[in-house]
Formats: sequence, C-alpha cells, structure tokens
Amino acid sequence: MSNSTTINVQSTIIEAQSVLLNSIRLRLQDLNVMPSTHVDVFARSCGLAVRLHNLGLRPTVYTVDFSCSKYGTLSGIVIDTIVRENKSHETLKIVFGVGHIDSFINTITRLARQACDGDAVETGESFERIGLLYKKRV
Repeated sequence: MSNSTTINVQSTIIEAQSVLLNSIRLRLQDLNVMPSTHVDVFARSCGLAVRLHNLGLRPTVYTVDFSCSKYGTLSGIVIDTIVRENKSHETLKIVFGVGHIDSFINTITRLARQACDGDAVETGESFERIGLLYKKRV
C-alpha cells in the first residue's frame, strides 16, 4: 500500500476534503489509532478538525482550513491549534501548499497519535460543546 495521497490540481474543496479525510482515517486505522473514543477526525464546513479527548480537561482541538483559488480549487491547507488544555499536546500553526499533501497527512497523523486519556462520553458529561469549543457544565 502506498503512503502517497494525490489531489488533482483541479479538485474542488469538497473533493479535496473527502480525499484527505478518507486518507487520514485510513492512515490512523493502519496505526490502530482509529476507531477510538479518544480521537475524532471529522469534516466541517470549511475543512477538517481533529479532537483529542482529555480526562478532566477540554479536548485538544486542531482545525484544518482550506484555501481556494478564485476558480474554487484547493490552493493551500492550514493546520491551527484552537484549544490545548493538555500541556503535553503540541501547539502549532502551519501552512501547506497543495504540493505537500503527504507532509500535511503526516502532520495530522502525528497530532492525532498524541497521548490522550479521556473519551467522548466523559467529555460530554463534563463539558457542553459549542461548535468546536467546550464550556464546563455547571
């Protein structure tokens, strides 16, 4: 099996999102990271997101935003850290060009493989979700 993912330069954002999400999930399955109650990788309106559930803390959330050309094709990818209460998790903001899809997938895979000790059920019991963010339940 090849570890290379190709995005056609004429791919729309929706097509690229689908290809990248499937590639990331397959890579994480191969590494026995998914399926898991500790890690979520999902599509959102303008990209993707990765959520790592932490026991007693808000989940670590990384977003992936897609840039598009004036013709609606993928022109770049940005990974950004939105929430990181678990201080052992990596903080980053990095931009990838469309020629660096494999580097992007490797980075997302590395982020998703960070140690996390919570799960989605515990997170839901302790925190209320507001979009990608969470607030403590009272």
